[in-house]
Amino acid sequence: MGYETHAVRRCVEPLTVNTLQVNRFAAEPADVEVDVDNLENIPLQKCDVGVQWPEISEHNYCSSKSTKDSATQTDPAPSISAYDFDDKDSRFFTGIHIASFWQLLFALTDFLPQPRTIKLAVHHQLLLVLMRLRLGLMFTDLGKRFGISRTTACEIFAVWRPILARFMKEKIIAWLPRDTLERIRPQSFSVHYPKATCIIDCTEIFVQRPKNLRKRAQTYSNYKHHNTYKALYCIAPNGFVMFVSKLFGGRASDTFITRNSGLISHLIPGDQVLADRV
Repeated sequence: MGYETHAVRRCVEPLTVNTLQVNRFAAEPADVEVDVDNLENIPLQKCDVGVQWPEISEHNYCSSKSTKDSATQTDPAPSISAYDFDDKDSRFFTGIHIASFWQLLFALTDFLPQPRTIKLAVHHQLLLVLMRLRLGLMFTDLGKRFGISRTTACEIFAVWRPILARFMKEKIIAWLPRDTLERIRPQSFSVHYPKATCIIDCTEIFVQRPKNLRKRAQTYSNYKHHNTYKALYCIAPNGFVMFVSKLFGGRASDTFITRNSGLISHLIPGDQVLADRV
């Protein structure tokens, strides 16, 4: 058994043939004889006859593109620099005087790790970190100000943060002995609180809400109605910072933090501690 099939040819539109182009192709010989001894006088063929690509210069999108040498491109210079700061500008952007900024930079040289492949100068990096801590600027904003990417700004802050923490812990924050406290105690404290050793209080730092439910509950502060971290700090009567605890969740009470922060180990019998009423 079999079925007879008949092919049906359908043509929606009549087929048109460019007779001029066909005649031109037919007029050209299939094989071209080339005089090998006279190659210099033979004109160069710009494109294949069978393809007939137009010249590149005929396309506007190719000729209008601007070609810039990548070797001549340089990173944008920072739009802000500590060299241009006076005391007023430095205190606004960093919170310290301009002389203190350069002294801090000089003191931090011993704590800096091996040089990293960051094109930004060291004093610009320190300025970026202090501006982030002082003003809370976004990394995108800092990247635009210093002519770097957002990722590089974030990396600089991540590198400098433990450096500053170690420097503050080893060189700045120290528990003063009792004889030193006697010499630096203000006159008002000598009259009303002659045995005052330190003043303590807790501070809270706002953080993003954690995705983990347990951490979210541990960091939620009923006082701030927000997720926070809490730390206990202790200052001398003249304002010198003597102790800073580790961070606790915002749910922890001030009493719990005081007992578990390690502050009590610095106190000796007879010390008087001033604190806010709980």
